Amino acid sequence: MANAIRGTNPARPHAQFRCVALARRFQTALGLEPGDSAIVSVPVTGGTAELLRAGGVAASVRAGRLRCAFHLSTTDADADKAAGLLAGRIAR
Repeated sequence: MANAIRGTNPARPHAQFRCVALARRFQTALGLEPGDSAIVSVPVTGGTAELLRAGGVAASVRAGRLRCAFHLSTTDADADKAAGLLAGRIAR
C-alpha cells in the first residue's frame, strides 16, 4: 500500500496495459483505429445512450459522442458486449 500512495505501484504498468488492451479490442471490433488510451470517445447516432443503458453497459453520451472508459474490472466479454450493442451506431 505504501508504494501505491507514493505513486510507485509496481502493478501500474500492467494495469494500464490491460485497460488500453481492452479499449483497443473494443475499437477493433467496431472497425475503428486502435488508440493508446483506455478511454474511447466516438460520435454515435441518437438513442445510443438508452440502448447502452438497457443493455447494462455503463458509458456516457454527451453532445453526440460516446465515452467509454475501460478499467481493471472490465472483462473481455464486457468490451465485446459494448461493441456488439454499438454495431452500426457509430456516426462516420
